[in-house]
Amino acid sequence: MLATLRSQQDRAMIPRLIPTDDRIQIGNKTGTDEEKHAWKDGVKHHVRADAAIVTGPDFTYVIAIYARQVEDTRWGVDNEALTTGARISRMIYEHFSRGK
Repeated sequence: MLATLRSQQDRAMIPRLIPTDDRIQIGNKTGTDEEKHAWKDGVKHHVRADAAIVTGPDFTYVIAIYARQVEDTRWGVDNEALTTGARISRMIYEHFSRGK
């Protein structure tokens, strides 16, 4: 299962700002959808998700980031939910990898 997760090619959220080197392995599974019902503004906002197992030389952690009611409905990698999730992921990575 880890090999399958690590072969994921969508790197737009959790892996996005984590350093890429041979010591860090990330296996993640993403999800993208739109809300099933339109909001008061008549727009179906989006749902973005990513869950991962991040392994380094001296640490392993599991992280899941879910965003609902995302007003930025762009499907590309610069979507606000993806870039915000990437920054959150980086902060968590820095916590677990510090001093290692």
